[in-house]
Amino acid sequence: MSGGSGPLRGKDVSAAAGDHIGDFIKLGADTFYLGFFSSFSFSFSPSCPLLSLFLPLSLSHSLSLSLSFPPLSLFLLNICEIGAEGFLSCEIGAEVFPSCEIGAEGFLSCEIGAKAFLSCEIGAEVLLSCEIGAEAFPSCEIGAEAFLSCEIGSEVFLSCEIGAEAFLSSEIGAEAFLSCEIGAEAFLSCEIGAEGFLSCEIGAEVFLSCEIGAEAFLSCEIGAEAFLSCDIGAEAFLSCEIGAEVFLSCEIGAVAFLSCEIGAEAFLSSEIGAEVFLSCEIGAEVFFSCEIGAEVFPAAKLVPRHFSAAKLVPRHFSVPKLVPRHFLVAKLVQSL
Repeated sequence: MSGGSGPLRGKDVSAAAGDHIGDFIKLGADTFYLGFFSSFSFSFSPSCPLLSLFLPLSLSHSLSLSLSFPPLSLFLLNICEIGAEGFLSCEIGAEVFPSCEIGAEGFLSCEIGAKAFLSCEIGAEVLLSCEIGAEAFPSCEIGAEAFLSCEIGSEVFLSCEIGAEAFLSSEIGAEAFLSCEIGAEAFLSCEIGAEGFLSCEIGAEVFLSCEIGAEAFLSCEIGAEAFLSCDIGAEAFLSCEIGAEVFLSCEIGAVAFLSCEIGAEAFLSSEIGAEVFLSCEIGAEVFFSCEIGAEVFPAAKLVPRHFSAAKLVPRHFSVPKLVPRHFLVAKLVQSL
């Protein structure tokens, strides 16, 4: 058997079946095997970096699996497609390996035993990876209002807790990305409606803050005006430099909003290949939308046409002045 999609695409795949009754079935551009047989074996080179975490070094480039079944046991390699996107699910014994592909990039979800790993591959890097233990998040809800949100109890957060720490905010190297810790709680909630975008609610107050190292920035809504961080350069809005990297930058001129450049990679939302992922266009009123091909989801018109970026962030604004290290929430949002 060869071909297919998901983790096996572009890899050497071989299969051999013993005594069997079945056939290869074509579904779109994918091929799968449905049949009864007494033995089955295959080998492939895994493309998912997460698999390397569970394999010895000597087996990291190849993996062989042999399964023995009673006579006339059923083996099903099932490929399902949802619209133009693919959702691949393969059951082998008691293990389930599902993956969801969005365009040319991979959005992978793998369940191995009791552990679930939701990861997103962008180039050679793996982002949005989490879920260790019995709780499964971040969940990806496409519908209603939530996108890539984690449900903890009755609340929705754009964060993932592993033990006592929070990320998603996933950690890239030694840095924390989009992590918001306030006291003992960790959250980065995403409100889609009214005026809130990635705002954290504490009681009746609304603000957005993010601590990276000893500095606190990316705050907050004061009165009717919302502004997140600083003005760096002539046209840069919502940008912060950490070392040589640009974090959460928004160029009004180039219409790239809330993009994070990490090395040569672009994530949230910038351009990945020819696609635009999680982009926000102030002019066209598309805010926090994900464009895949010609489709847009989930889109919310959060920014009215009269929205003025110049009023939000004066050019002399600096990150340390925005949120001191020891800040009081009540003082930040006095006008609410």
